[in-house]
Amino acid sequence: MNPPAPGSAFVSVPIRSGTVPCVLGPPPDQAAVAVDLLTPIDHPVGVVQSFVAGLCGRDSQLIQPIELAFVLDAAAVPPSEVIPFSAVLATLSANASARTRLPVPPGFALARQVFAGQERLAPLLYCRKRNRIFAACSPGTCVELMAVPADAWDDADQSAAQSPPPELLIWDGPAAEGQKATIYGGVGESCPLGRIEPLGQLLLDQGHVVRRAVKLAKSDPVAANKLAAQHACCACPERKRCYPEDSGYAYALDRLVVINTADLPLVVLPLGEWRLDEAARMMGGVASVDVPTAQKSAANAVELWRQQQAKAIAAAGPARLLAGETSGRELLEIARLKLALIADALTQLDAAWQATGRPHLCWNDHTIRVTWQQPASTPATCWGFQPLLRKVGLQPPAPEATPDDRPLVYPPAFSVESLLSPAVLEGLRHFGQSRPAMVYVKSLKPSGADAARVNVLIEDFGIGWQVICPGDVLKIDGPGWEALLVPADQRDPDDGEGLPFVGQVTGQITAFEAGGQFDGCTCRWLPRFGEAVDLNALGMLLFETLLGQDERAGARLREVVATERAELTQACLAVEPEQREGQASEWIAARCESDSPGAVWSRRNLLYNREARAAIPLDPLPAELWRAVIAYGFRLATAIPGFSYCDARDRAAPRTTAGQLLPLVELRGLIALLDDLIFGRAVPGATLLNTLRAGS
Repeated sequence: MNPPAPGSAFVSVPIRSGTVPCVLGPPPDQAAVAVDLLTPIDHPVGVVQSFVAGLCGRDSQLIQPIELAFVLDAAAVPPSEVIPFSAVLATLSANASARTRLPVPPGFALARQVFAGQERLAPLLYCRKRNRIFAACSPGTCVELMAVPADAWDDADQSAAQSPPPELLIWDGPAAEGQKATIYGGVGESCPLGRIEPLGQLLLDQGHVVRRAVKLAKSDPVAANKLAAQHACCACPERKRCYPEDSGYAYALDRLVVINTADLPLVVLPLGEWRLDEAARMMGGVASVDVPTAQKSAANAVELWRQQQAKAIAAAGPARLLAGETSGRELLEIARLKLALIADALTQLDAAWQATGRPHLCWNDHTIRVTWQQPASTPATCWGFQPLLRKVGLQPPAPEATPDDRPLVYPPAFSVESLLSPAVLEGLRHFGQSRPAMVYVKSLKPSGADAARVNVLIEDFGIGWQVICPGDVLKIDGPGWEALLVPADQRDPDDGEGLPFVGQVTGQITAFEAGGQFDGCTCRWLPRFGEAVDLNALGMLLFETLLGQDERAGARLREVVATERAELTQACLAVEPEQREGQASEWIAARCESDSPGAVWSRRNLLYNREARAAIPLDPLPAELWRAVIAYGFRLATAIPGFSYCDARDRAAPRTTAGQLLPLVELRGLIALLDDLIFGRAVPGATLLNTLRAGS
């Protein structure tokens, strides 16, 4: 492999086979203006960490930006953001085929060629100080470490626990007669081949390699030079700081990072050229070639590549589907394209739900990126944008017992709060926190010598009943006993301030009797998060895509929408459930009719530039259809019983009897209506439009 050209923003990853080098960039002097090397795109999700990377040619020119997700040491993640290493590995082991069932984005095959060599790769180390990537070596033999070979695992005692899975372990073997090989990749677990040391210990053990090189320099300079060329620490002028002779504090733990412990990264995805809001901006009035400039992005390799893609967009597609139209029909075109972007994202989200069996729970400004492909020939698809949903379902279940054995997923701790509903944020902030409370026993039914079914009231808990969902779990530690509870189906008005829970209590239950009271018990509330969280976030992104413009975009728009969402929720909850659909329709209609310059819900906001908004006629986009689009967004973004798709954060997305995702079916119906208006079709959209008129 040829090294990167002098002054390149990238450094090579050592790969033994394959013709396309994979590179991660930049050198320290270009860190501010180039791709952020090993800087997370968002917060770490346990030991699964994503980085910006790229595929380059042998001249070190960028071919395709990609995103890599590596397995990292859990101990290197701040405690407040750690998802246990064993939980991640157990999930990956149980869902090994899930990744193959996910939608395959463009560019995946090219990226896979880089890592699909015939030889298994050694674990790679990255030095933050020297901007160098090199292979880890055995502290005993100084040869490159490898993954556990299949034959060694097959010969081991299969009756022992096999967690974590062997394909994610580093093996320093075979060991000498009568000894066991050293294994790295866990947090102190055991496996059939012995104890698994944490990756931090792997970094510390590289000091033995350094000391071996120092000794070889006196006895065998040729061998010493060969080892130094292979292992960067051996020739580093600061090696004594990382590996002090007295074995004291090792600076290596701060300086070195393990960036892969398997022969393949967990995820290799092309990094999309545009964020969703940027693609919507292009369709709404800003030329594609102007977007990088408007973002005031630094002139680094990725931004230069994006500018090339922008020129391709400008050359391949017209600025509008119906170029030169002045009758306001471009409102239809832009609305159709923006809704199509959300529909494509929802399609991928549905596939992720079904493949992983859990919600997405990682929503931020980079969650959905938009790739560009050569557009098709039909007018309705002449723009070549294709959304790419990132980080699909990597968050593992929490290692918490539940009464029905249904796994709990970790909360959306890595999401932007402005994309989530207040109920979700309340659960996120209190997930697993210990708090004192009083437990009052209403009734119990013994189910064994040290177990009983109980019905209790929780008082002085500090959490309101309105934010608790049926799927939540409550764990209580009392004097000699512990309880695993779920919310009761109904709340008796005679219970006063007490919160009713039912479940199982185990331990010393002799003190339990009806009417008994326990003060100062330690309670932990474990809220359940379902697909409703994803729909809430996607609804906010839909509004941002539809309504973002040059005077109100990003966080400012989300703040306005969040305020409006709260007002709609309050108005609907003030009436009976059967009246909420009508109440929401009236509320939405009143706001959509406003066409003042500062109106949030005006159809004019489909256009990005202020000048275009002021001049556009509104009649081509029927008011009843626009209200239906806004109502659809609120059904996603709210949790209102009787109106929203999901009335609580623990709910699954609604489906038809045939298993089709109902929000996706209805969104495609709205897109069909826009198609009918654009192309002048009378059917089948006329029936749907008449239905909308009848209900407005």
